[in-house]
Amino acid sequence: MYTNHVILGCIDKGPLRQFNEQYEDGCFACRCENSGVTECTLKLCPEFDNPGPGCINVVIPPPPGKCCPEQLIDCREYNDINTFK
Repeated sequence: MYTNHVILGCIDKGPLRQFNEQYEDGCFACRCENSGVTECTLKLCPEFDNPGPGCINVVIPPPPGKCCPEQLIDCREYNDINTFK
């Protein structure tokens, strides 16, 4: 007996996705390929701004539900041993 299988899209942790459909899954950007396979890549985080003269860049780990760290620019005055005055 021969059974003909037809690929209608991709099933990946949820509903059937259409071919070429793009969607986000947490920290990943995904796409349903014509082969019926889902391809996902890690989302790129934005680059941090230059903190400017006399300021430091403080990187804060991603909060729950977020993928990218956050930037805090601290422009307080520092003494010679890098502690706050």
